[in-house]
Amino acid sequence: MSGSFDTDNLNEIPYIMICGNEAIDVSDSFLQLSGYCSMEIINKNIEQVFKNLLKANIDVDSINNTPKSLFIFTKSIDPREVEIAKATKNNKELITFIEKPHSRIEEKFSYIEYLHKSGVAIYSADDLTLLRANKTFFEFIKEPYNNKEGCIGKSVGDFLKDFTGSPMEQIWKDMMNSGEALYIKEFAHFNSERGNTYWDFSAVPMKEDGKVKYIIINSINMTDRVLNRIHIEEQNKLLKHKEEQLRLITENMNDALFIVNKDGTYEYYNDHAVKIANQIGIIDAHGNLVLDYIYYDQTGIEITKDGIPSSKILSGEEIQNVVVRVERPEYTFYFNFNGSPIYNADGQIISAIFCFRDITEKYKHEQEIKEKKDQLETVFETIPDSLIVSDKDGNIIATNPVADYIAKKFLFMPIEKGNLEYNFGVIQYLDMDHNPIPLDEMPHKRVSKGEKISNFKYITKISDLEIYIDSYATPIFDKNGNFVMSILCCRNITDLVNKELEIIKQKELVEATIENMNDAIVIFDKAGSVILANAEARKRYPHINTNTKIENVHTGLNCFDMDNNPIPVENLPTRRVIRGERISNERLTIKYPDRNVIIEVNAVPVFDGENNLISAVVSHHDITQIIEYEDTLKSQNSKLLKAEREKNEILRNVIEMKDEFLTTITHEFKTPLSVIHAAVQAINELYSKEMSDNIKKHIQRIRLNSLRQIRLVNNLLDITKYNAGHIKIYNKNIDIVFLTEAITQSVKVFANQKEINLQFSSDIEFKEIAIDDEKYERILLNLLSNAIKFTPKGKSIYVFVTCKDNKVFVIVKDEGVGIPENKRDIIFERFGQVDSSLTRQAEGTGIGLSLVKSLISAMGGNVSVESEINQGSTFTLSLHAKTINKTESIPVIQNQTNNRITQSVAIEFSDIYID
Repeated sequence: MSGSFDTDNLNEIPYIMICGNEAIDVSDSFLQLSGYCSMEIINKNIEQVFKNLLKANIDVDSINNTPKSLFIFTKSIDPREVEIAKATKNNKELITFIEKPHSRIEEKFSYIEYLHKSGVAIYSADDLTLLRANKTFFEFIKEPYNNKEGCIGKSVGDFLKDFTGSPMEQIWKDMMNSGEALYIKEFAHFNSERGNTYWDFSAVPMKEDGKVKYIIINSINMTDRVLNRIHIEEQNKLLKHKEEQLRLITENMNDALFIVNKDGTYEYYNDHAVKIANQIGIIDAHGNLVLDYIYYDQTGIEITKDGIPSSKILSGEEIQNVVVRVERPEYTFYFNFNGSPIYNADGQIISAIFCFRDITEKYKHEQEIKEKKDQLETVFETIPDSLIVSDKDGNIIATNPVADYIAKKFLFMPIEKGNLEYNFGVIQYLDMDHNPIPLDEMPHKRVSKGEKISNFKYITKISDLEIYIDSYATPIFDKNGNFVMSILCCRNITDLVNKELEIIKQKELVEATIENMNDAIVIFDKAGSVILANAEARKRYPHINTNTKIENVHTGLNCFDMDNNPIPVENLPTRRVIRGERISNERLTIKYPDRNVIIEVNAVPVFDGENNLISAVVSHHDITQIIEYEDTLKSQNSKLLKAEREKNEILRNVIEMKDEFLTTITHEFKTPLSVIHAAVQAINELYSKEMSDNIKKHIQRIRLNSLRQIRLVNNLLDITKYNAGHIKIYNKNIDIVFLTEAITQSVKVFANQKEINLQFSSDIEFKEIAIDDEKYERILLNLLSNAIKFTPKGKSIYVFVTCKDNKVFVIVKDEGVGIPENKRDIIFERFGQVDSSLTRQAEGTGIGLSLVKSLISAMGGNVSVESEINQGSTFTLSLHAKTINKTESIPVIQNQTNNRITQSVAIEFSDIYID
């Protein structure tokens, strides 16, 4: 490439353009070659780009217009051999990277990825930069270089720290100078962290154009195999050295010693082995002595020939202190075995050495001791009391789990296996009356002097915690009568004491309660003698006291039932409860010369576990005043009830008169109103063209007011009929969807005049139910009239019909002024209205919603309301979705229905002012 460049001819050339050591442009072909994006290169220092991204081993300043061959590395750390050159123009420099054809390492040496036993690496011959390596090679490298990112693109000395200056470095140099392949077996290499390592190492220089270009390294780590062989060699030397010493030792030992060859023949046995063999048989070959014996392990399980210690050793197992029981019909032996296999230089078993000792007498004696010890330990471990064993100096030598648990729970520390005084010195000792106990009088002190302690109760106090203890202590003496140890037994009786104290408190509380009760309480034993009588019982019946017999309890008492019949003594509650009968709220009268006392008796027999009577509790409650009060109250109630009936009768007559008056007056109103309305209609029809606009206006006012009065009269008549129970319901099978939509459409003109959007919708197309269509029309028209009255201009009213759970719901929702929460209950009452400010632009009497509720209830339905101030109100009508037989249904005449709806709309909407 020339010293300058023409940017028009660089489209396909990989390049980086720099200015002032900073990359300012990069070609797409270079990005494709390197795998980097432009953001990773542009505006970066060119030296850092070469060093950190491309891992190029070159000084940027040394690049000129003469092409140089070198390796760069892609973003995925793959080597690319390129010709690099530099050109300059207008203070800008252009570095080009021309990849050599057929130079990619992964294509030339693709096979290395499939080699797993050896580590394979490819280096550039010029600077020993690692170009590619397989996974096994990375496993030989120390962290953090043991991966592709850690060593690819680096010189061997950068990631192998012990390479520089090592013999291996010199070997590499010699090989590159000679150009010949190199193979070294078990090459020793020192590593500062791993020590000496051993390798089978091969290096093959690869030439191109007569010059060594690559070095292919193949390495296999042989360290473990070499070290194992060295170990075996050293072991053999040691065995030979000690062989003589071992022979001298074995001849003088008390154990029987055998060395057995792999084929079972005895290579060696000592004199003691011969002595034991004379007792149990003849030594011939291994296994011959096994035939006539039965072997058992320590757990009593029979051992097969292959499982006896000598056979296991020949199989390669080391054994230590294995006890085997050997049995013949006439005697039993116990032997203790030890042994291990002997290996040759190749690690193969060639023989086994084992020894055993006759421990029959010792074993039997130890087993007897062990059985007794186990029994004692079982008792020691499972006893529920705390046990502490101390020597003659007061040092603790043993504790059971209960003692350890109590110490950790209450002393917050384990019992030290030391001086007993240390462990108990942090505790205060109190007698059962909470008086301090001197330390020398405590059981652990007294027993150390040889005193036996029984049933010594005291309190241990730790801070605010008190624990009640019942203790026993026993001294142990040797055969000469000398004190040698003590056993201290402590039982936690805190719960028992607390329960006793609680029982005492409860007993005192019960006695105090019984003593101060207003009822007379007497408790009898099973024979009928009084064992307790409270203050009230002693006051009422002075002749009764403790030990009063049953036959004397009723002396001087004349008892009668509530019908004034005398009660025989044997039938009195006190006698019956002794016979096991339970009495509840039985009333009787005791007659004294100066007064009568009425009492209510409860008596409960008390039985033991075998259903035998042990006592009886009898209570007498004086209800004389209560009975007298009840009689007075009954008399007063009777008088009040009579007065209330008389008042209700008068009120009923007044209401009937009022209803009759309303009916009469409304009928009287209705006739002239109907005449006025008919006259107005006739005037409108006959003289409409002859009347001036002013006259028409007055006529319209007369018409509206006559309709308004007719509406009021009709509502009053219906309310009166409903209250009197005279309202009639004429059910027909009606399509509720069609009728609701027709009514809604009929009032749409009023909504449009107020610029209110009135919409009807339904999620069902047809639903026939039995209703009185005339009553339903009045109900829905009333709700629509109210909605239009109180909905401002520009808002909406929605009518929706749906069916769910065998009910039809008709919902009228407006966006009007809303109803205050405290007014929602009264709107359905007669003449009930919301605040007058809500009706400033609409007239009304407050009868409409009351009539709606009455009419919907008469049809078996219900009406409810939800409302929010300034957000609107939602009225919901619910009707049963049922029909009647066609024969019962009154036929619907469509024209009559339409005419009636028109007339009803005119009446119901007569009080709506349209501006």
